[in-house]
Amino acid sequence: MIRLLLAAVLVATGSSAGAVGAIYRCGADGRTFSQTPCANGTLVEASDPRTAAQRAEARRVAAAERQAAAAAAAASAASAPAATTAAAPRK
Repeated sequence: MIRLLLAAVLVATGSSAGAVGAIYRCGADGRTFSQTPCANGTLVEASDPRTAAQRAEARRVAAAERQAAAAAAAASAASAPAATTAAAPRK
């Protein structure tokens, strides 16, 4: 799961795993990542075995999903009734 998240971040920033260099998992809980070695850190395998065509297809699918999500959010916002506040009855 973490590798998938890391790969998604690398793709989103436009970097390839080869250009990033070594990545280390650091911290007592292993939830911190660094490009420099750290105490008790472990090297994370972050190479991307996909072909250039597979990476391009993944970027195309991600762009289509972002566009569909934006359209759905806009449609939802347009169809939501305007918020009204009713005054409390006076005693």
